[in-house]
Amino acid sequence: MSTQLEQHTVEHHGGTTGTVVGEAFYVIGGNSTPFEHFGTVHVVPLDPNGERRTLTSMPTPRANPVAAAVGTRIYTVAGSIASQPPDEHRDGPSTVVEVLDTNEGSWQTCAPLPAQRVKPGLAAVGNILYALGGREDELDADTIFAYDTVKDCWSEVGRLPYGARHGAACSLDGVIYYCGGWTAGPNKGTFQKSLIAFEPQSGKVLELADMPASRTAHAFVACGGALYSLGGVDTEKKPTSTVYRYEIGSDTWTECEPLKSNRAVFACGVAGDEIILAGGWKQMRKEANTGEERYCPKS
Repeated sequence: MSTQLEQHTVEHHGGTTGTVVGEAFYVIGGNSTPFEHFGTVHVVPLDPNGERRTLTSMPTPRANPVAAAVGTRIYTVAGSIASQPPDEHRDGPSTVVEVLDTNEGSWQTCAPLPAQRVKPGLAAVGNILYALGGREDELDADTIFAYDTVKDCWSEVGRLPYGARHGAACSLDGVIYYCGGWTAGPNKGTFQKSLIAFEPQSGKVLELADMPASRTAHAFVACGGALYSLGGVDTEKKPTSTVYRYEIGSDTWTECEPLKSNRAVFACGVAGDEIILAGGWKQMRKEANTGEERYCPKS
């Protein structure tokens, strides 16, 4: 295991999202306060000597959106939108879906989500995106929505065993995996540590081994045939640097070398055998983690 802190010239936001397409890592959106939301798009080349760029902003500035790539197009889904007039104590969920064509650097508006969401899990299998859970105003949803990127339409295809916001999702070998999250409720709510597998072809929802610790606002990615949960918020509501690896064949988790710094609600993508991270919160909604990091699960 090894980590390397990257040099950077852009200060990234909290509440951001992102993914890797081709030879670049795209860092999108975020916020600095509950009512100052961004649509910025920073292009970080995978080659350390490459040129960094800024693209046309996302049409709808959002905090806590989620993103996934299908080919060379990045779909940004849901997220919170600042209230109008601004209210420092409230921002609202959205149904917004916008897609960035990374070849042209242009945006298009897509069919909206069937229901308002903030921070659902999002992952792609082929040309289909799957949005799992998420905050629906004061409640937390358990829905699984599928979006056909060719037909530009949504449908409900399943339900999670629990409703949660800020859970995280990824896909591997045609299966969607979803873990963690936080569920609003009495006694400070419930911090989740479940791992769920959703099989799109059969519609089956399977409960797998729990994470070693509850996490929300983390990243969850597939890399080198394993799944990795990175960073996120613990049960004390503090961002962490923890990394856990899940082995599908044995249904087991292992704690790995931590990240260099704490992060929650950040951009994360995979490039070969590296996991790339940017932005997020060091202290929730108080101090952003403005830097970037490359994490090497195996070395």
